[in-house]
Amino acid sequence: DSASITVVTDAFVSLGIEANKTSMQPADAVRYTITINNSGSNTALNVTLNFTAPNGFIIQNATEDGGIYGNVVSWAFGELFSSKVLAVDAVATSTAAEVSTSNADLSYETFNPLSIRIFNNLSILVNKPNVTINKQIPFSNADPGSNMTYRINLTNRAFAMAKSLEIT
Repeated sequence: DSASITVVTDAFVSLGIEANKTSMQPADAVRYTITINNSGSNTALNVTLNFTAPNGFIIQNATEDGGIYGNVVSWAFGELFSSKVLAVDAVATSTAAEVSTSNADLSYETFNPLSIRIFNNLSILVNKPNVTINKQIPFSNADPGSNMTYRINLTNRAFAMAKSLEIT
């Protein structure tokens, strides 16, 4: 006697997210790379991906015809048999939080049928300057009409560079 068994595996999709830097300053650009991999033997169906950049980031472009809607990029792939590598370019603005977290949200369906959602996120440190201004008066009394010289100290108490400072 003999018997045969057919094992059918379904789609098995994973989601990864990386950035080309772990810290940045306001006005710096960052490239996010999002990897979707189907390691199952069947095709994933109705595959959609949404990438949300942190508040205070401006998305400049996205690969694979990603639709940009504010700080969100959306893709609708339909079917996914193997893997896709996507990229999103964004710039941090001065309103970005010091620890800025981006999110990726992937959904797909299998032949079983099952609906599956996967979430992943990545945080980037946005180094912001912390500038203080201090005015020192060398003496407390001055005669009316006389000139007085002040000393102004600018101190940056952060590791981030302060750029384009102006004192008026």
